[in-house]
Amino acid sequence: MERILERLGRACAGRPWHTIAAWLLVAAALAGIGQLTGGGFANDFRVPGAESQRAADLIQRHFPAYGADSAEIVWHAADGDLHRADRVAAITDAVAAIRQQPSVVDAGNPLPDATGPGSGGLLSPDGRTATSTVRYDRHAGDLGPAAYQRLDAAVAPARVAGVDVDFRGLVVDVAFEPTTGTAELVGLAAAAVVLLLSFGSMVAAGLPILVALVGLACGTTLVLIASLVVDVPSSAPIVAVMLGLGAGIDYALFVVTRFRAALADEPPTRSPPPAGPSAPPGTRCCSPAVRSWSRSSACRSPASRSSARWGWPAR
Repeated sequence: MERILERLGRACAGRPWHTIAAWLLVAAALAGIGQLTGGGFANDFRVPGAESQRAADLIQRHFPAYGADSAEIVWHAADGDLHRADRVAAITDAVAAIRQQPSVVDAGNPLPDATGPGSGGLLSPDGRTATSTVRYDRHAGDLGPAAYQRLDAAVAPARVAGVDVDFRGLVVDVAFEPTTGTAELVGLAAAAVVLLLSFGSMVAAGLPILVALVGLACGTTLVLIASLVVDVPSSAPIVAVMLGLGAGIDYALFVVTRFRAALADEPPTRSPPPAGPSAPPGTRCCSPAVRSWSRSSACRSPASRSSARWGWPAR
């Protein structure tokens, strides 16, 4: 494997433009395949044979009203209590509207004195705080953020009546899942500054970032294609961005730092192995990668000649 990787590295270094073009073509091809196949991510997973899965299946089979996933609504009156006539009417109207929403199988009204259907929730002894549960016939991942948005819109009359309304549950969590965006861009800019200070060159600093981005695009597309066969959680792209950028940039620093340390530790008296029986003085011995790094067509020191000849000097 070591020899294969060495040959691959030498081939890439000897034909840099061919290598860059090949990677760009691969990335474009994978992106096209990913768009055509139409893969997607999911948040719902079944664990066949697990006791918890069997219990969930039994409940859903024998008690359809229990639903697949649920959301809890917390109603709170900052002043007075929830028994005021206008608040009772507002909460009842909100619950009635929620019951008409898609995929809702049951929505409880926490007020025992409500004029609507029977109560379904908890009410604090002082009458200021109550909870009720909304049950759905689909899993949170299938419902998407729209389910929470409909809930939030339905309780608007209660908020107008002076009731503070908040939500919790899996259905609500789906609407607030983190996405890639500004934080990753800030991290990328910080990495560019660190690389620029470490390498002292815009080209050297930009290369690891470019390689990481191309690798990240290819890897994310492969995950999207794999989602056609297996369930892949929607958090996978976020983890991919974190690991792809982190590994790509950090390992560039590790490799260059190790290379510089090895050059500094190389004994100055060590001479390189002969380039050949008839090699004249001043024969070039640097590989294309080292020539590009040192900006020189010939090695300048015994340490760099040894590094160029063998690829990595032994300590």
